[in-house]
Amino acid sequence: MFQVTETAAKYILGSLSPVDKDKPVRISFTTTKGCGDKKLAITPGAMVTWDDSVLHDHGLVAIANLKEHQELSGGTLDLEVDGLNRRLIVRSERLLSCGCGTSYSTKKSDT
Repeated sequence: MFQVTETAAKYILGSLSPVDKDKPVRISFTTTKGCGDKKLAITPGAMVTWDDSVLHDHGLVAIANLKEHQELSGGTLDLEVDGLNRRLIVRSERLLSCGCGTSYSTKKSDT
C-alpha cells in the first residue's frame, strides 16, 4: 500500500475544483524526457477500476494501480515546502529522485 501525508492531502484537496472535491484522485507516473524516466501525475476526478488500490487518508480518496506503478508500493506522497515553493513528492525506497526534484528513476535491483 502507499500513504499520503496530511499536508499533501490538504494541498491536493485545496487545489481541486469544487466539482472534483468528492471524487478520487489518481496517483501515477507518466513518461518524461527529463533527467529521470518518469514524472509524478495527480489526476483529479478519476474513476476507480477493479485493479486499483484505494486509500482514504486525511479526507482525500487516492487511487493507484500498484501493479502498474510498483514504485508507489510502500511509498509516501508528501508535500515539500521550500520558502514559497511547494511540490508533491514521492518518498520510496524504490525510487531515485533527480536533481530537478520533479523526475524519478526506478532503483535497480541488486539481484
